[in-house]
Amino acid sequence: SISEILVKPYTTAGQDPRKRLFNIRLSGLRTVMTENLFGVWKRRFPILKALRTDFEFSQKIVVATAILFNLGRMEGEEELEDDSDDDSEEEESEGETQVHVIDEDRGTARRRGQGERDKLLTSMNN
Repeated sequence: SISEILVKPYTTAGQDPRKRLFNIRLSGLRTVMTENLFGVWKRRFPILKALRTDFEFSQKIVVATAILFNLGRMEGEEELEDDSDDDSEEEESEGETQVHVIDEDRGTARRRGQGERDKLLTSMNN
């Protein structure tokens, strides 16, 4: 599921090996999530797999498919099954994923996010 908190890396990891390891793992997770999203997007719009158009038209195709993709996700459109022999191993999520927006000031949100990040760091080392 998607968290309502944006987890940011430690900017002061310095000499703390636990915080450096956390930053490395967080970076890897973000990469996996991004690759998964692009895989879903390309399955929905196969034209993205091999754009053979001029640069300006390709930009328009990418923007148009991104808008349609996001609208579909907002409306709860079902994801397409993966029929390809793609070498990526993507897991399908079960159930609906919703993002809940919490109305709070930036300082409170930052402290809450830092607290959640610290909990993740602690649980990683247990």
